[in-house]
Amino acid sequence: MGGEWGRQNNGKIILNSAVIFGLVLTILGARHALSDTIPISEKNLGTWSLTAYRHESTQAFSHCSLLSHYKSGTTIIFGFSPYGSWRIGWSNSTWSFSDKQRLKVTLGIDGVPPQPRSGIAKGRDIFFVELPVNSDFVRQLTASKTIVLELDGQRFVFNSGTLENALPAGFSCVAQYQQATAGLSNTPDASKPDVQKSNTNG
Repeated sequence: MGGEWGRQNNGKIILNSAVIFGLVLTILGARHALSDTIPISEKNLGTWSLTAYRHESTQAFSHCSLLSHYKSGTTIIFGFSPYGSWRIGWSNSTWSFSDKQRLKVTLGIDGVPPQPRSGIAKGRDIFFVELPVNSDFVRQLTASKTIVLELDGQRFVFNSGTLENALPAGFSCVAQYQQATAGLSNTPDASKPDVQKSNTNG
């Protein structure tokens, strides 16, 4: 099974834009609700797709996302916030979690021993794991060829593809668009309801 889970769709993101948008907002959480794509920010970086988002109400920078879809139906999403935190998330329509369910997962990258992590489900078929903010881990993940996920006794191996170029671009995306929208508030308008534009949990 691991081999199939590791095949990518040649860098082609086959999900429609509304589904992709919903996945990204679900991974990043309510803080980034009511966001839309920053024009001309979308880039294809080999097997990964990079996009920057802004708050609808203030036009200030919201977050960046890095996404890759695999032939198995699994999507991996990295989310980068302007607050210095970042996450990795997985989505697959065959999974069935309870919302906010805590998951014991193991995350490994080649050349580095697997480490236990705490995951949390955001709806039926998607969960995320907070990633450590340290240069050693970032460097190791950037140089990796595979990402290994162990979940519920199953081991899934994903080809990292062109992550060596895409991951640095994800961090640079935050700096670029945060600077470009400097002076604008990155706090959503409190008068508007904190809801997402797309709901992919139904």
